[in-house]
Amino acid sequence: MVAREAKVPEWVILWGMPDKVLGNIGEQVEYFQNATDELRVQVRDISQETIDLLLSSPHPDDIHEQKRDIVQRYSNILLQFAASTHDPDSTLNQMWTELEQSVSFYLLDAGHNDNADPTEIRDMVDELTRLRDRIPGLVAQISNLAAAIKGSASALPGLDVATTNSSDVLKRTEGELNMGAAIMTRLVGMAEHQHNLLMAE
Repeated sequence: MVAREAKVPEWVILWGMPDKVLGNIGEQVEYFQNATDELRVQVRDISQETIDLLLSSPHPDDIHEQKRDIVQRYSNILLQFAASTHDPDSTLNQMWTELEQSVSFYLLDAGHNDNADPTEIRDMVDELTRLRDRIPGLVAQISNLAAAIKGSASALPGLDVATTNSSDVLKRTEGELNMGAAIMTRLVGMAEHQHNLLMAE
């Protein structure tokens, strides 16, 4: 007699297993963290270069040419950052929706499954908590970076478009990260409740 393969639940096909969705989100957060770290260093360096030029005494004869060069390089840095981190088809908000649905259905199944493993749920809680706890530091870094860009760009004309584009990406991502932290806090509470119910059986 041929053993019948276990049917994959519809929610897994639609949303994926929690560990896979969490892995995808973790990669996205890591990518943005690295991009933000790199931008922070570049903004710091070019801001210092701007200050050195503006404070140079006596001003070099080619100060206007040097300022144009800095503006061009700064613009390229900001536009490249905006382009590399903006994907309208793959936002964190979309991933949070996938995570919320995946974890919710996973916990629902666990509540109706006599063989549900509390250890798996505890591991998921730990992963959710680790990712959530990374977010406040990244949000603070984004906020500080946005302020640094605004301050340094104000001394250089012609950066309006680049500054707006990069600021839009930073603001959008800050909002998405805060939303994700709230969603993960709710999911942690749900998972811990389900874990406790299984342990009490």
